[in-house]
Amino acid sequence: MSSSIIFTCAGQGSHFPAMGKNLIEQCPTFRATITELDQLVQKELSFSIIDILYTKKPQPFLQLLHTHTAIFIVEYSLAQLLIQSGIQPNKVIGMSLGEYVAAAITGMLNLNEALDAVIYQAQLIEKHCSLGGMLIIIAQPDLYQKYSLSDHSTLISKGDGSHFIVAGKHSDLLFVTEQLKANKVPYQSLPVQYAFHTHEMDRIKDYFVPYLQSLSFHSPKIPFLSCTSNEHFHHPQLHFWNIIRQPIQLEKGFRQTNLTSDYFIDLSPGGVIAHSLKRMFPYIDSHQVFPILSPTHKDDENLRYLLKSFKHIAT
Repeated sequence: MSSSIIFTCAGQGSHFPAMGKNLIEQCPTFRATITELDQLVQKELSFSIIDILYTKKPQPFLQLLHTHTAIFIVEYSLAQLLIQSGIQPNKVIGMSLGEYVAAAITGMLNLNEALDAVIYQAQLIEKHCSLGGMLIIIAQPDLYQKYSLSDHSTLISKGDGSHFIVAGKHSDLLFVTEQLKANKVPYQSLPVQYAFHTHEMDRIKDYFVPYLQSLSFHSPKIPFLSCTSNEHFHHPQLHFWNIIRQPIQLEKGFRQTNLTSDYFIDLSPGGVIAHSLKRMFPYIDSHQVFPILSPTHKDDENLRYLLKSFKHIAT
């Protein structure tokens, strides 16, 4: 069976300040694409994502409208850099917000509509949803049924078996973290201020679903794979609502690929999907998985390694 090149796109919780800094400084294609998208953002929102991302003055990078938009434009710009460097994806897989990036890459949504949807979604959540968050709990998922965790949070991802992710309102997560500390269970708070993939998102449903129904969805030009339930995949308006409402099914999503031979190029900040893949499927060869964006700003090194590797693979 021939190998496929698969672009992978992640969402909230993967971002970090100055993500893609090396690329905007050293790669004209990346800089041109992100600048073009930033100009669209400025027309609609009157602020510059580039200024927010790459400011010389350190500042919190938490506001949803900023992070939602930044994740989209950075991942999409990285995809265009790779495509123009000769690396064409055979498939694109999205996780959570990353499915909007995947929709733009595959042509399921045109770029402007996908970006507008991301912006509008963030605006609705900021206006209508209570503050909350997401926690990675370093334990097997069955721990969720202990310490009253299930009464105060929603299980939104079973992770790779060694961890799971919960989300909830701020007050509920305070209870959860107190229980975890008391029982010496390690955890990590994600840089997210809302309870994605929970009933809290229902507050925006009556606004966002009609908006999705106004968009023009197309048959993807490249196969589009999802880490959300595929129950409504042929009804894209419902599917793109479920992206933020239903649990993340990372393992189910990636079992749609050939895990022993496909190549996975991770567009997500911090390479979060690459790391999850290696833990979830330990038999995957390390040479099949390519993270690029790095919190230690080694993006250029990772990109050179990727391009060199694919030049070798092609020969």
